[in-house]
Amino acid sequence: MYNLSWIRESWKKIIPGDRDISPVALKMSLCLFLVVLFVVGVYLPFSHERKLLLSEIKTHEHLLVRLSSLEQTLQRLKGMVGNQAGGEENLFVYAEKVISREGLRDKLVSIVPSSRTLDNNVVQSIAELRFKRLYLSELVRLLYALNSNPRVRIEEFNLINYPDKNGNLDIKLIISYTKKVTSSHE
Repeated sequence: MYNLSWIRESWKKIIPGDRDISPVALKMSLCLFLVVLFVVGVYLPFSHERKLLLSEIKTHEHLLVRLSSLEQTLQRLKGMVGNQAGGEENLFVYAEKVISREGLRDKLVSIVPSSRTLDNNVVQSIAELRFKRLYLSELVRLLYALNSNPRVRIEEFNLINYPDKNGNLDIKLIISYTKKVTSSHE
């Protein structure tokens, strides 16, 4: 069948004396060695990688559930703000459209809408916008786009930190929109 004499010679070098290994014991030792080699070389790395992948899948599933929850919250807030605006385009929606159009959604940290009633039935809608890692050119495009609507004012502009070595800025903007509320809803 197979010539296993080289294994016998190696065995004699390892264990001195006249002891000879039987062919059955030799085949069993070889099979055991191959099984151990398979377990250590294939099965254990595979099972470790499988555990890592399953852990990563669970993490991503958790993040997906969180993202879905945040999306529902965003839709609810849009509805609330839309109802306050009386059917007109409101400041929150306007800011979101400008940010999307300028391709800055990935750098947006938060939009916090609010409103307050001033004297003589004047309602002021306010939105606080926070951005991370904006380049100066992106900031200029954003300010120009927000300022293109004559009804929207940039109330406050703050640099949150000094620009990093790549010129990235973290900023906070407060914009407002003021309208007079009458009984006929203009």
